[in-house]
Amino acid sequence: MGNVSFRTGHVLNVAPLELAGGPVQAERLRYVDADWLRDLRGQTRDSHVVRRDVETDTVVCVPLKQEAPSLGGATEIIDLREDLYLAASLVRNGLFAYLNSIKRTVLHLRPITFLASGDNDDYFAAALPDGMNNPGQLRVSPVFELDVRVISPEDQPAYVAIIFDGFVSRRILASCAELIRNGVDVRGVYVKRIAETNDQRLAPKLETVGQVGAVDGDRLSLLDHREDTPTILADEAFPQARGEFFDRCVRTLFPRHATTMLASIEQARANFRQGGQLLERLSAVREHIRKQTLPLPQDVTCTLGYFLATAAKDDPHPFPKVHRARSPVYLFDSATPSKACEWPVDAGITRHGPYSSRGFTPNRPRVCVLCQKGKKGQVEQFLVKFKEGVVAGGDGIQPFEQGFLDKYHLGGIDFEFFVTENNSAAAYRKAARSAIASVGPGGPKWDICFVQTEERFKDLPNTENPYLICKSELLTHQTPVQAFTAETMELSPYSIQFALNNLSLACYAKMNGTPWLLKSDQPLLQEMVVGLGSARIGDSRLGSGQRVVGITTVFTGDGNYCLSNLSRAASFETYQEELLDTLRLAVRQVRTDTGWQRARPVRLVFHAFKPFRDAEITAVKQVMEDLGEFNAEFAFVHVVDDHPYRLFDLEQKGKPDKKTRSTKGVLGPSRGIFMLLSEREVLLTLTGFKEVKRPEDGVPRPVLLRIHRDSTFTDPVYLARQVYAFAGHSWQGFFPCDMPVTIEYSAMIARLLGNLATLPEWNSSALLGNIGWTRWFL
Repeated sequence: MGNVSFRTGHVLNVAPLELAGGPVQAERLRYVDADWLRDLRGQTRDSHVVRRDVETDTVVCVPLKQEAPSLGGATEIIDLREDLYLAASLVRNGLFAYLNSIKRTVLHLRPITFLASGDNDDYFAAALPDGMNNPGQLRVSPVFELDVRVISPEDQPAYVAIIFDGFVSRRILASCAELIRNGVDVRGVYVKRIAETNDQRLAPKLETVGQVGAVDGDRLSLLDHREDTPTILADEAFPQARGEFFDRCVRTLFPRHATTMLASIEQARANFRQGGQLLERLSAVREHIRKQTLPLPQDVTCTLGYFLATAAKDDPHPFPKVHRARSPVYLFDSATPSKACEWPVDAGITRHGPYSSRGFTPNRPRVCVLCQKGKKGQVEQFLVKFKEGVVAGGDGIQPFEQGFLDKYHLGGIDFEFFVTENNSAAAYRKAARSAIASVGPGGPKWDICFVQTEERFKDLPNTENPYLICKSELLTHQTPVQAFTAETMELSPYSIQFALNNLSLACYAKMNGTPWLLKSDQPLLQEMVVGLGSARIGDSRLGSGQRVVGITTVFTGDGNYCLSNLSRAASFETYQEELLDTLRLAVRQVRTDTGWQRARPVRLVFHAFKPFRDAEITAVKQVMEDLGEFNAEFAFVHVVDDHPYRLFDLEQKGKPDKKTRSTKGVLGPSRGIFMLLSEREVLLTLTGFKEVKRPEDGVPRPVLLRIHRDSTFTDPVYLARQVYAFAGHSWQGFFPCDMPVTIEYSAMIARLLGNLATLPEWNSSALLGNIGWTRWFL
């Protein structure tokens, strides 16, 4: 099965293609618009492969058969070795045609996505007790994706390849009418209907129409629905298989065996995600495709190779050059450069104390504590551990042995309790207002407020969420808030030390402390990094929900990366204007605070959760010119987490999971490995095998960095190392993030501000005060 036989090195799920034959005869048409192109593809689906050439603003049409009709364009002969993107289009069409010929259910064309249909691929059927009939209403099976791309790894010519990926999908095949007849309560589930599709080769397209509110005979009344669909016939509605509803179906249809069946299904899904099984399944699909003769036009043929592997010698397409990001250097004292460390940063704080310990105020924080009356004793015990530390047995790791006071070099801490009568939002609001009123108009403010919450609060509507209510009340009065759950207080001594360690870090940062600074590799250049993150706010999927964009800035000063205290958020529709305003303010602030000089070159790096639009890039460049920064260079980096690439380390046996006594992270790569897939695409591991949280999470996926073509600074190695460093720069906890802090913080800001905005009493102008210049969002 090819690469599975290797036992050492790395494997990438990329299989190169060797093309032979050709050239091909094609017609070239002038591109008109998107509607015209869609109609052209619909009309020529069976006769031509159609590809838009953006660079020439034309459309290339390759006839699949000699008798295909002319489309009226200019005829030309194309060497596929000179147009690899056209070659990729032909291969994609050939794969699609082959899968149709063997009756596979194809869900999407780009990437080609199809359902597995082997004898052992129905995990739901396998979970049924022996002898029990499968009614065919539910199915759990693998889904495979074949993504045909052109890649050009470092120091290699470009070539066409297929990237193989897979996941397990839960599907409900029965309509709501059928489920209702079998006793399933469909209220609360979002439903879809079959939409009109222009391509009969694809599985019927389903579109979400709304959430079931009530069943009225043969019709469903919908909440949160499309404007034109307040109701739908039950036999035309198909429920989404997300989360709880699939489990509800199993428990209703198979009440005696549901618990065992659901456990079996979850185990099968977890097994599929494990590095060994996933690589084996992807290799099997690749091997099957390799043995086929794809239907390509005009005598073109292709040969599919094995997955790229470091152990493969004399391969015409060698494994991309592997880079390893250097560990960031963290600084803990501006006057003593020797007070520094590499990762793990927790060791540096334990040894040296925080960066801002000299002259930090408040040296003895005043803390108000909001907790439920019935849990006050437990909260007191929890806060003693927070203050004085925890010594746990086990493997010798003692991250919070010092406690908050000694670890952060504080002189003391004073707690005052304000209890709630119950766990309602109204009771928490009353306690928060009591805490605020207790200091009086001229008295000393609270330095921070601790709020004891419950895990279930996060599932409540915003207006009924006690944590969010307290956050709103206290931020309005310039007091940061730190929450902890009742469930956290019940953790074992071993686990609670890590929770307290992370909580103490966030508390110190929220009180405007600086735990550490990140040393910059390039002190000769003035540099600012701007991050864009997003969050969707509201329970609605079709109506009132909105996407909010958060903005975070980091800049260089004295050779270090400094997180700006400036944080903003705006709706998705208006964030460009907010981004430009933030950029103007941040540049002016940095000029004043760090002495940036106009004569020195400036580099602006943008990290974003989405691709950059050309208009955004033009606007950013114009803002810098308006500010007098004519000597500026720009890098626009899209940090992509939704991509098909998988990286395996065949020598990695994983690490023990103390909770389950099993192994996690098997075949997972180490954190900090990266490789160039082209001059503008970098694959980078921010989550390694050590950072995998649970065995069922399987092998971690790297992130893909995509550098926009209009960037004037395009050093992919520098930018990858910077993203890696920023992923270890979060003050929310001591564990590395799966995103750089520029995006992580921005998403947190967006989520919190968006949710606060749904509260009728929230006033966003509160953040114009001092609290807005702290890390209030951690």
